[in-house]
Amino acid sequence: RRVHGDTFANIRFESLSKGMWCATIFRFRKAILAFAIVSTIGLAVYASGAVENLAEEGFFSENSESYKILKESGKKFVAPLADYTAILEHDVWNVTSPEFLAAFEDFKAAILRLPLHSIASPAYPHEFVASEDSKKMYVTFRKENGAPAVTAADLHNAMFGVPLTATFGGWLLEVKEVKELIMVDLAYAELATLPVIIFFLILAFQGLVAFLPSLLIAFICTVWSLVAIRLTNMATPMSGFTFNVITTMGMGLAVDYSLFVILRFREERLKFPKHDIRFVMERVMVTSGRTVFFSAVTVAISLTGTFFFHAYYIYSMGFAMILVVFFAAAASLTVLPAILFIFDSKVFVWPLSDIFDKIFRRNNRKKTREIPTIIKAIEFTSDTPKHPLSDVNRGWWYRTTILSMRFAIPLCTVIIAGLIALLYVFFSKVKWGCFSPVTLPSTSPTRYVYETLQNEFPMFGRSQLSVFIQTDTSRGVWREKFLRDLDEFATNIENFDSVLSVSCLVRISQNKTIDQYVTEYESYRTQPDLSSNLRDPFYLTNMDDITFVNLALSKEEHSKASVKVLEYTRKLLKKSFLDSDGNSYLIKTGVTGMIALSHDQQQDVLEQAPKCFAVTIIAVYILLLVMTGSVILPLKAIFVGILSISASLGVVVLVFQEGIGSDVLHFTSPGFTDGLQLIFIAFLAFGMSMDYELFIIGRIQEYYERAPNTRIAVACGMQGSARSVTMAAIVLAVVTGAFISTRTGTLKLIGLGVALSVIVDVTIVRAFLVPGMMEIMGNLNWWSPAWLKRWIVL
Repeated sequence: RRVHGDTFANIRFESLSKGMWCATIFRFRKAILAFAIVSTIGLAVYASGAVENLAEEGFFSENSESYKILKESGKKFVAPLADYTAILEHDVWNVTSPEFLAAFEDFKAAILRLPLHSIASPAYPHEFVASEDSKKMYVTFRKENGAPAVTAADLHNAMFGVPLTATFGGWLLEVKEVKELIMVDLAYAELATLPVIIFFLILAFQGLVAFLPSLLIAFICTVWSLVAIRLTNMATPMSGFTFNVITTMGMGLAVDYSLFVILRFREERLKFPKHDIRFVMERVMVTSGRTVFFSAVTVAISLTGTFFFHAYYIYSMGFAMILVVFFAAAASLTVLPAILFIFDSKVFVWPLSDIFDKIFRRNNRKKTREIPTIIKAIEFTSDTPKHPLSDVNRGWWYRTTILSMRFAIPLCTVIIAGLIALLYVFFSKVKWGCFSPVTLPSTSPTRYVYETLQNEFPMFGRSQLSVFIQTDTSRGVWREKFLRDLDEFATNIENFDSVLSVSCLVRISQNKTIDQYVTEYESYRTQPDLSSNLRDPFYLTNMDDITFVNLALSKEEHSKASVKVLEYTRKLLKKSFLDSDGNSYLIKTGVTGMIALSHDQQQDVLEQAPKCFAVTIIAVYILLLVMTGSVILPLKAIFVGILSISASLGVVVLVFQEGIGSDVLHFTSPGFTDGLQLIFIAFLAFGMSMDYELFIIGRIQEYYERAPNTRIAVACGMQGSARSVTMAAIVLAVVTGAFISTRTGTLKLIGLGVALSVIVDVTIVRAFLVPGMMEIMGNLNWWSPAWLKRWIVL
């Protein structure tokens, strides 16, 4: 303990590692490596098919009223959020010409050969389905329940021989297009960034061979994570985007963990070149291995906060990241030690220093087989006393840290003020919303359909709301009482600001009065064959007790005016359709549509975020308390972790919501920020912040235990860990930054947010803020009550 500076807890951990973990890996090292390689190669084919069965939905809160109504309505009639939308046009004919209408009949016959139903026909008023120049018509339809999704290629093939030009959109095609774009773009991005990653890994390991185990660990982590996702998808739906998260973040985290283990093994091997390799590996497991374990648990706990949300897109992404963390840490603590046991120092052949000597003919340089290390072995004798840290290399990071701690108060003040300012920008400007097709490339057909509906069909509006209404079968939607209540309900909504039009049973024709509607529907109820044209597929089902009201609004989905209409409609529903006793006679009712779905998702985020952040912070605090034995250091770590993600959140709002720099990044700002993506960025960035905090604090703690001087311990810890942390952060920033090169705004947002958070964390926060705060607090960093220290040791 005096020689190596180990604490009692580390001695116990070292004994445990020596007796169980390292000894077991050493004994079965070849079997472990062979099993890892053979099983991973064997499962690679199975893992590659994971993307085929993953879900393409999950963007909305599943327990919200709007989502439940959407699913309920989709089973019974043409839901307001249609699966598919088509823009039909012709160079010569307008939508009212006999030629166009005849061609439209051919279109319906062709489309209905696919598993689709409920095509909305021109039975509506022409101003509702026709564009302003009467050259275009929009049509909506849904796939049959339980049928597989129809692709854009299927739709275009079905159009063969139809003399109309059709452009297809709708939310199913939008999601599928995003998924396909991401798959293609990420494949190119990963191929483009792989040489860059290898270059930085060569610099990090200072050799041409040492980085290869990291790539093997990344491959193992990715394959096993995909296998786990595919198996999990059999029990509960997983988002299709989990495939992309695993393939990209698997590389970053696997390199992250393996980098710390390999560099620490190299350092310990040079300190004890004549010792048995098991002794060296035990020291690696006590230090870097222990830190990797705690780091993986901390990151996983941080990501469990995503399970609080009810949109399975976000919690499946969090679950995928937890799988990546688990397999990256497991492979780094089992397969990687087995590789090092087998090859030992051969992993470090072809060092860059020898290669540079040969290239630049530096023959006069002093040759040595020993690679420069940060710390050399300390040998104490009674007659030659030395300071425990007298031999530490005073390198660039040491000198920079000492300099920054001399100006700790002004530096910390400026940095904290700047990060809090960005956090204020986030909370003051953020506007929540869901995915918008405008974030797709300008050549996207689904984006063309979306923008055409908004710009050339005035009655379609900038956004829509739909009210689902189910009455009891004894009254039915044809009864006079219901029709008059429906007319009063529609009139009240029409008088509200920003409502362009209301479409329902009593608004099919603008020239009819409510008395005429009552008469006609009464004739239908008694003689349905006489007025079959009144059974409009957009407003009715084959059931006489269900209908809905469609609202076209003049404002965007995320605007305050649209939310006011939603809230007013929900309140009005409770006051309408009352019987003589003042009670509602409706069985089920609700409001859905993109406005309602987006608003309900925002409310779910706002309700769940405080709870999940509180649970995450408490769990992370307890874990850091156990690792560091300090009451203060976990609080400091959580504080700087929150500050580090504030920079990315503030910049993301300025770029993707306000449009600053959109021309440089080649995307169109939707005017709001996707709440689900922000949640994922926040949890992932916080987890990675805790990851780097643990590696740096763990090294600082080692030096503080050898010589209890906070300033020297922090400087030596930064010198010993900053290079590894910086290289790991660069690799992760390159991997996630590759998202920015994709053609979808959603992935650009994630890439910029995570990459920026990582860069800020390892530069401004770790290099200046953390040393400064620890200098200000001094020995208070390591304080904890005596009873708590005893409990932690036990």
